[in-house]
This record gives sequence, structure tokens and C-alpha cells, in this order.
Amino acid sequence: MGLEHPSRRCAVALLVACVAVGWGTALADHEASRPDNEILVEENVMVPMSDGTRLATDIYRPRAAGKFPALVERTPYDKKNSSEIQVGAHRFFTERGYVVLVQDTRGRYASEGTFYPNLDDAWLARRDGFDTVQWIAAQPWSNGKVGVIGGSQSGQTAYMIGPTQPPALNSMFVRESASDLHEEWFYRGGAFEHGFVTGWTGISFGSDILHRAFRDQSREAALGTLKAFIDNRESFYWHLPVSEFPVFKVAPGFQFYYDWTRHHDDGPYWWQQDVGLRHHLFQVPVYHLGGWYDIFLGGTIKNYLGIRATGGARARPNQKLVIGPWIHGPKNVGATKVGAFTFPGADAVQYNEIRLRWFDYWLKGMHTSVMDEPPVLIYVMGDNVWRAEREWPLPRTRYTNFYFHGGTGGSVYSLNDGRLSIAAPDAPEHPESFTYDPLHPIPTLGGNTLFIPSGPQDHRDADARSVTYTSDALGSDLEVTGPIRAVLYAMSSAVDTDSTLPTASCGRGTATRGRRRA
Repeated sequence: MGLEHPSRRCAVALLVACVAVGWGTALADHEASRPDNEILVEENVMVPMSDGTRLATDIYRPRAAGKFPALVERTPYDKKNSSEIQVGAHRFFTERGYVVLVQDTRGRYASEGTFYPNLDDAWLARRDGFDTVQWIAAQPWSNGKVGVIGGSQSGQTAYMIGPTQPPALNSMFVRESASDLHEEWFYRGGAFEHGFVTGWTGISFGSDILHRAFRDQSREAALGTLKAFIDNRESFYWHLPVSEFPVFKVAPGFQFYYDWTRHHDDGPYWWQQDVGLRHHLFQVPVYHLGGWYDIFLGGTIKNYLGIRATGGARARPNQKLVIGPWIHGPKNVGATKVGAFTFPGADAVQYNEIRLRWFDYWLKGMHTSVMDEPPVLIYVMGDNVWRAEREWPLPRTRYTNFYFHGGTGGSVYSLNDGRLSIAAPDAPEHPESFTYDPLHPIPTLGGNTLFIPSGPQDHRDADARSVTYTSDALGSDLEVTGPIRAVLYAMSSAVDTDSTLPTASCGRGTATRGRRRA
């Protein structure tokens, strides 16, 4: 989402959301819990699941006597360094009268059982999230109200609790996670997210899996293979087929990776872990936080819209959405330096503070005004302001078709410097052709990615090897906010071809990216 000025030229895709400019207000002053409590820590409390497996949980609670609301994060990334620990949520909220629990999910670190991402966290035979919430509510220090927190993978475990409807679940605040895992996490646009998913598997899961799998000198050899991959991932990525990727064959604990690579198409395997298919089962208020450059922004928005439209009576009117100019990760919430650019005022939203307003309202009944404000808060890039909105997509949007034309767009050197115009062709256009070579790909420069530099980056070097279409200079300020869709007619001599269509601001060299395998 950006604001462009008349002196700039802007390359845009086929369908653009244009809105009139309007300005919102900053976060309001509010009543808030005070940091008045000393902290008592209980480590590795073994919480029993319904099948007898015990999950290691660290509990941070006020030292004072009494009953308190609780917040829980369930993470496969080691509870000692989880996303909530990284942003100090365990201390921030406990000092303010909450019990905070951080739990290793099944089969991870100090927990018992066998690890398989997502399946044991949801609504299948084992419902570890449900069991955990109900266990919390039964503790002597609990007032019976439980909130769920987390982001990325711990955001996924959070979303997966919602449809199981534990009676003690009161509300949720989820950062940057998915609705449809097949489309938004593993096969975006139909193409396997090799760089992200394979890197994520090795970096985030590998070490603990290998420590569990081996007890002798073979552990060091396996860890050496993993380290070689992590240190030089690009060279390993060229191994084909991906379904036979060698690094994760050193131990049986990586079976889930090969299940992911074999299930190319959406279907029952993915449907069994699809939050979006179960939006109607959500019964609680949820605050959804995303970033314009976050890899899971599409899922964040889908979850907000889906629960708001089809959730239970208490859920539908109590969904909120905030989107800042950020890349993925808990420490990036509130950042003003994102990628190669600076976004003044983006730090007006601070992660723990915005969540305190939410949970003070729902778990403590305090007047924080959080539900008096419009449900959507977005950062308008380019004009660099926060703006409150009552609907998403914005109801004043004017959807406009742009068409590809031959000729000269006057932008940058490229394979084809075409024109982009709102005028439809009045005669058949000559097709453009180029060589598609997956062994010599155009590099990914920024965008909503992980494990490589992400966010807004200068995209001109990639443009030089791309087919580009550029509009005339804008005659007035233009805000582009909302979904963009491209309709592309193409033929290829290859069995599969991956087409990537960035939408770039030529004055800044930054892009929004979409992709489709066909």
C-alpha cells in the first residue's frame, strides 16, 4: 500500500485498488494495568494431555496471592527463546497481573511425544491446545479466563485452538499466521515455497530433532550435515526432486517435510489442518496483527474476514485487524526501519502495549476504549500515517483495470519495456516472448519473504532481466490499498512455468509480489 506523487512514474498490475485519502487518529489514551507485581517462575511444569503425554510448560505468575487471568503461547521453537520471550511478554504481562505460560509443543525440547507440525495442535485425535487451555483454567491461581497469544508458528497453534472451543478460552491476539496452509505457507500460487519451507525446516526444527534421534557419535555427523545446509542453503536448494531432498533423510523425525513435498495439490491432507474451513467454529474475540511485507499477510486478513463473517455470535462483532509496514517477526512490530526504507510513525503501535489494551478489556473488564475504535487500523505507506477504517477491503475502493501494451514504457532497461494503460487494446497486441530458465532464475529482492532480506528493497536490478510494463507519470496523488489481481495469458514449452508479477513503484524501486504456477 503506498501513496505516489505526480512527478513519479508507477508500474502497476492489472487490477488496482484506488481510494480517496482520509486520515485516522492515533491510539487513544486508556486505562491500563500497572506493573505492580513481582514475578514467580515455575519451570518445566509437565502439563498432561488427554492421551497421557506431558508437555513442558514454563509458568510466570504474580507472586501475590489471588486468582489471575492467563495468557498462553504454545511454541515448537523452544519455550526458553520463544517469540513471546523475545519481546519480554512474560515479564511485561506478569508484572501487570497476568499469568503467562509458554509451552513446548508435543515432541519439542522438554515435552514428551512425537513432533508433527500442526496436526496435534488442532481438532484431530489429539487436541493439545484445547487440553492446555482447560488445564490452565483448573489451576488454583487461575480466575478461569484464558487468552491465547503467539505469532508465526505459535500463531498457527493459537488459531488452531479457536475451532476446538475450549470453554475457558476467552480471547486471542495472533500475529502473522495463516488461514490456508497449502496456499499461504507451503504452495503459494501453486509453487512449493522451497526457499522458505526447506530453510525453515532445517533452521527451526533440525537441531532438536537430531538431538532426539541420536545418542551416539552419529549425532555429530548428522548435526554437521545440518550445519552445512544452514550455512550454505543456496547450494543445497538445487537438489532435485525436492521430494528426495537429502539433508532431512538423516533422521526419521523429518517425515513431515516429505509429506509436505509429496502433497502438491490442495486436498484432504491440507484440509484437515485448514483454519479457514473452520472460521464458523470460532466463538471468541480475536485481534489479528499483520505487516504489509509479512509472508503470511494474506492469511492474517483471511482469518479476520472469515471469522468476522461466519464466526459465532460473540466472535463476529469482536474481530480487529492492524497492519503496519513491517516484515515478519515479533521484534519487527513497531519498527520504523523496514528493508531499505524508513516509515516514520510506525512505532506508534507497540506490540505489548496494544495487546495490553486488548486483554485488559476482555480478561479484566477494564475500560480501555479498544472496542470503541473502528475495527481496522492500517499504516498508509507513502504518506506515513496510521488510519482507522470501519471495513476491509475499503468500501470507497475504485477497482481499475490496467492493460499491457507493446511499445516503450520509458521506465528502465529490461527484456521488454512495455506500456501499462487503463485503455483496453483496440486491436490484437503482438505477443511478447522470453526464455524461461529455472536454472538461471531472477533473484528475489525483498518482498514478503523469510530467510533472505525482506521488505521494500530496490528492485531495479531484477527489472533489467524482466518483462516490464510501465504507466505514464501519475497526474495526481494515488493511494493503492487492497487486493491486486493479475490476469495473464501465456503459453510455455515447459511442463510447468512459475510466473511472478511484482507491482512496483518506479520512484522507489519497491514491489508487491504475486506468483502462479501453471
